[in-house]
Amino acid sequence: MTDPILEGSRPRNDATRHAARTVLTDGRFPSGGHAHSAGFEAAATLGDLDHPDELDRFLDGRLATTGATDAWLVGAITARIANNTIDWKETDTEVQARIMSPALRTVSRTLGRQWLRAGRRIWPDPLLNEVGLPNSGNPHQVAAFAAVASVAGLSPTDAIAVHLHHLVSAVTTAAVRLHGLDPFTAQRHHLDALERWHHLTKVGAAAGMTPWRDLPAPSGPMTDIAAERHARMNGRLFQS
Repeated sequence: MTDPILEGSRPRNDATRHAARTVLTDGRFPSGGHAHSAGFEAAATLGDLDHPDELDRFLDGRLATTGATDAWLVGAITARIANNTIDWKETDTEVQARIMSPALRTVSRTLGRQWLRAGRRIWPDPLLNEVGLPNSGNPHQVAAFAAVASVAGLSPTDAIAVHLHHLVSAVTTAAVRLHGLDPFTAQRHHLDALERWHHLTKVGAAAGMTPWRDLPAPSGPMTDIAAERHARMNGRLFQS
């Protein structure tokens, strides 16, 4: 059984939904993600991450924490959009509470603004004006992404899959640029990581209308510590 298309999004046929999903996963989509490493550069300053096995462990750590938290958030946000019960101020507060590092909060809002800017140009919809209202047009990344995915007609499962793809892609791209990892090897590790954690798409989509307080939010303290160090690091290649 496939996911129902989110109510409230513009009517789309299978071809346009497939096209939207393809566009959103394209590395050329102007979301600003190319300037970020999803914490890989920060972690590399604390330890040796130039071996493929270390890359796998790092990816597993990111998906088990940020990836899982975001999967539940995307599932919960898209469900509330579909049910026309989304409260963007409440959503902003809930997402903010799940990002401990001030540096990462700034990064999240920067990326959210980029997603919103791109989404408005490609899929004009009143929803994309509403998501940014609680913070002067600077929503958190996961909220902005969920809104864009909704108006593009993606199912909750597809929305989560695309979001996780971007998380993993930021890491593997950074490994290529920082450590000269072979791009083909990087792509293999990218696919392997998403296969190991494929259950996150279904788990996140099942969040539905679960109360915010009941949504798990696993985290890694070293990620926050490394992010604060990285924000003050001279000569960094990535913004995060």
